[in-house]
Amino acid sequence: MNKMQAPTIFISGTGRSGTNITKAIFGLHSQCAILPFEYRFTIDPGGLVDFINSYSATWSPYSADKKIKDLESYLLSLSKIKEQQSEINNWISEYDATGKKLTPYPYAGWELEKWIPGYQELVKTLIKDLIDFEYNGRWPGTAALISNNSMYFSAPTTKEELIKPISVFLNSCINSILTKDKKKVFVEDNTWSILYAADLLKILPQGRMLHIRRDPRDVIASLIGQKWCPNDLTQILKWYKSVIGQWEKQKSILDKSQYLEIDFENIINNTTETVEKMCEFANISFEEKMVSLDLSKANIGRYKKQFSQKEIELIDSKLMQSQI
Repeated sequence: MNKMQAPTIFISGTGRSGTNITKAIFGLHSQCAILPFEYRFTIDPGGLVDFINSYSATWSPYSADKKIKDLESYLLSLSKIKEQQSEINNWISEYDATGKKLTPYPYAGWELEKWIPGYQELVKTLIKDLIDFEYNGRWPGTAALISNNSMYFSAPTTKEELIKPISVFLNSCINSILTKDKKKVFVEDNTWSILYAADLLKILPQGRMLHIRRDPRDVIASLIGQKWCPNDLTQILKWYKSVIGQWEKQKSILDKSQYLEIDFENIINNTTETVEKMCEFANISFEEKMVSLDLSKANIGRYKKQFSQKEIELIDSKLMQSQI
């Protein structure tokens, strides 16, 4: 395997489906590196996948300048903790326990330079690879009050062409993690990677997508209490069905060797057998310590206590409709 190709397992799901537990299981393996958080920049708005799709779809010299600068700004914003913003965010979280009254500063607590050694330099290299040249100038949409503004020019580029420098960047980031931790396989758990599976597996063709399924009624019971989800049952049902529907579309264009679907309930109830299957998929040997986690608080069947019988019937009917 080429040194640049970093073996990667994308653990993903609908949200609240058991991906954190699954990552923790892999984290016990002697050859697997994990991060204690979601690094976000692959699939969040403004990140890598967003960039390769939007840049290739709508090009102009002005658009190229803005899109590349937006990507640069976003990636660098994740490199270091913003102390003052983090302090304000802590105050906001105390003031607003629900997390829905006052939005905090975005990404204030991210510190990727700590977890990905050389991250900022890798970002700078990526931006150099994306642009053809710089020149002094401005256009009506240029940010205000910049001295001697430098504009980025990059010619129209296809999605396939953009994937090449993006792949080098992401592989370099992952290899930096693996080198730091002295591991061989990187395991990540960004929520909703399943929605971008085809693009992610083009960027990292050596990667594999591990979809953690969970009883959708339990997923909905957990989602409805999250600060990033609606509280209304009808709305959350549409939310869930939209996410899982997109995964079905992604799955239909993937080679079956590129993904594996595992039921969260099997991780809990048939732990050893299921973890062995996941290890085989990840091309690593099974290790006994991977099944040493306490999984007694997995909250299987929580929907039965959380929802009324009428609500359960509504959920079942809506989910059944999506399968017809």
